[in-house]
Amino acid sequence: MVNDGSTDSSATLCQAYAERDSRFRYFEKENGGLSDARNYGLDRAQGAYITFLDADDFLFENYLEKLYQASYLSDSDILIGGYCRFDGSDFYFYNDHFKSDSLNSFTSAQAIQVLDSMLDVPFLTFSTAWGKLFKRDLFNELRFPYGKYAEDQFLIWKLYMKATNIHVFNNASYVYRMNPSGLSSVFSLKHLDYIDALEERIRATKDLEGIDIQHSFNMYDYVLQRMLGQLEEHQFLEDADKVREKLELAKRKDYPFLL
Repeated sequence: MVNDGSTDSSATLCQAYAERDSRFRYFEKENGGLSDARNYGLDRAQGAYITFLDADDFLFENYLEKLYQASYLSDSDILIGGYCRFDGSDFYFYNDHFKSDSLNSFTSAQAIQVLDSMLDVPFLTFSTAWGKLFKRDLFNELRFPYGKYAEDQFLIWKLYMKATNIHVFNNASYVYRMNPSGLSSVFSLKHLDYIDALEERIRATKDLEGIDIQHSFNMYDYVLQRMLGQLEEHQFLEDADKVREKLELAKRKDYPFLL
């Protein structure tokens, strides 16, 4: 457990867990943000597996046990679990996506391609660091980018690239809390980092066997249009002009970031 400079009673709660159960290890550090806290934990992790739990989310009972059993049976480098949403009073389950305990295999290219899905549930299932069980050695040379918004988008496809066995375990066990005041819900110029992450991924995977690059370009166009709308709505007009220029180039199939 990494206490990233909290100012509430988190330290007391975490220390109590660490005292009751030796499997918990507790660390305190100055606040550095999500990526810095995760990297701090990765640098000190000793187990064979890594999983991530965002501070405002929670887990169903036996979550890790189920993921571990599925990962062990499939020898997965990355085991992707299902999730549901929680709005503070009600749970929202996606039974059309996570309707059984089956294991489905994905190649690296197939997993990366889902990052271009414009359907909310598949995209969120594959694009986040949470809701998964990773073999720790995948992180030997990889860390989350410091100070970036959408930090998962900079890293997750690199983990898929390193993985040999990727499986989806169709079991809704991670609870994603819907937070209207969270970082992903309140727009700021930091959201433009997502464009950088997407450009980096397209540049690195455009020639990967199994990738339909047109799907990636479609996602790029979609993201630019959404960003442009948000920038104009919030009167970030100079930045809107820059994104509009990218969008006009993309409409002409001109992608300077590929050069």
